[in-house]
Amino acid sequence: MLTCDTRVVSSRIRERTYESLVRLTEADLGTADLIDEAATLLAAAVPHDAGCWHTTDPDSMVETGFRAHNMPPPDAEVARSRTCRGLQLVRHAGRGDRHSGVLSELTEGRLDRSIRYRELLRPNNMRGELRTALVIDGACWAISRCSARHPTTSPPTTGLRP
Repeated sequence: MLTCDTRVVSSRIRERTYESLVRLTEADLGTADLIDEAATLLAAAVPHDAGCWHTTDPDSMVETGFRAHNMPPPDAEVARSRTCRGLQLVRHAGRGDRHSGVLSELTEGRLDRSIRYRELLRPNNMRGELRTALVIDGACWAISRCSARHPTTSPPTTGLRP
């Protein structure tokens, strides 16, 4: 199991990122621009090689939008890796105190148990993934996934909030 390596990301960087994200929510940006700006800010606090964002309807968890960077374009294989099970995990995360998790924890260290890992991440040399449910007042509005070729951290137990 990977542990949080605080030498990689300091609490001050997480604090500044959180403050910048709060300010970003007050900007008058469209969804795509908001996601792109948020992804740029998060890269400092959560080092990764690729990522994707899925905006969702908080009541039904139906995906309403998709944005990716450094990921293969969506096709039938990528769509297949977005299983209902994955959305159920995120929906569950949205209800609890912890809104994030790494793929190695979700698969109990057996990454090959994940269709997404086998069919999308491993072929693209990604060894880890952080999934985060973006939750406001208990409702999940988006899902963020950050993938890394050489993952070094588990999600900080305190998240980005200082």
